Amino acid sequence: MNTKMNYIRGQEARGMSTINRDTEIIDATTPKKSGTRKGNLNHTTTNLHTVCVKPHTALGGIHDTEIEALHDQAVKDHNLGWLVVGTLGIEGEGKNRHGHLRQMIETPSETHVTKGRYEPLINKTRQVHLDKLGKKNITVHCGQPNKGERKHMRVFTHLAYPWKRMAEGYSSLENFIQYFLQRDSTDTAKYRSYGLFDNGNVMEDEDKISFATAIWNHWLKEKDKVFKYLIRWDEEDFNEQALQFMEDNDIPLNEWQPDVESQTKIITAMVLHKGNEKQYLLTRFFKKFPTLYGSLIVKKKSPDFEALVLSAVRKELTRVHGEKLTQLVPTKITSEKVKQLEAKVYKLDQENDEIYRKFKDYRLRSRKRKREADMEKCSECGLDTNGPGTSSICVKHWTSNYDSEDHDEEDFYRGYGD
Repeated sequence: MNTKMNYIRGQEARGMSTINRDTEIIDATTPKKSGTRKGNLNHTTTNLHTVCVKPHTALGGIHDTEIEALHDQAVKDHNLGWLVVGTLGIEGEGKNRHGHLRQMIETPSETHVTKGRYEPLINKTRQVHLDKLGKKNITVHCGQPNKGERKHMRVFTHLAYPWKRMAEGYSSLENFIQYFLQRDSTDTAKYRSYGLFDNGNVMEDEDKISFATAIWNHWLKEKDKVFKYLIRWDEEDFNEQALQFMEDNDIPLNEWQPDVESQTKIITAMVLHKGNEKQYLLTRFFKKFPTLYGSLIVKKKSPDFEALVLSAVRKELTRVHGEKLTQLVPTKITSEKVKQLEAKVYKLDQENDEIYRKFKDYRLRSRKRKREADMEKCSECGLDTNGPGTSSICVKHWTSNYDSEDHDEEDFYRGYGD
């Protein structure tokens, strides 16, 4: 384990930590020896700690004052020598805005030590939120790398996470590394550091490349994430959620009206949306008809899934708006398919009729030719006969009595065909 660090308490600690791309985690977690706690380890005890401040959306996201409180506490901890190095990153907008703080502390400790320092920074009224179902949402989450991550985990990998969105917009790792090498290390509103780039600390280019690579790897994972949003008409942000979706996808905002049809159209579009990061679900949308959601799940691969979603959403919104359901199943897609099938059947019928007509014509002609080939001598003039039966007469005498092309004589040739 390479830990090239010097721990000096107080003001002298600032700017004198010597970590690099090879510095690894210090894991002091001991095997469980006694007690009733499940598992084979005692409480995780390492020198890499995490703090995530993410208020419930109903609380409006992290406030500017809370961000500054996090920053001030990190500066204080770094000055005291408790925090060796750390990074702070702010991401999201509005009610989704939240903050990540990653730390390498001087002495490996359990998670509650960090939580005791940072949770009190948030007002008690915002530390916990209970939603309408009674689910508890905690604002301040503290933790440490799990057992699988702790093996040979490097400090740069840990510290790079809060800055992952710094790589957004770059087409390749090489381009991002080039930016990071030339980047001004001054703290910004979104990205701050403690003991890495501040107070005259200079990071070698190789270390910068390693740190930039760690940021890039976190960003690649973040891009693949899908954030799921529940569409619920009984939530206060029902309209805002729809309007935000329309704004993100360049849909005119005036298409959202307080009526069944316009809302059905937009909500269906939200559910069927396949854009980056966001996925909209109807999990809690159906209050009176919860089985509607189940029917959508089991029929998700159906070719008529779009029509099924439209029908289910319309049914629920009709009930919510207190209107009478006049049409449950949209017929546009189905009727178009029916018309296509009817046209195809009609065409096949026409082709079959033509084939049968030709068959009858050729059959009659074949029988005629065969009969004409079986000739006898005319009893009157001695020429080749062209008539049926034993009363053999020549063509001259036969055509004066019969017309072989006359369809009325069709049955006359029966039995003389191929």
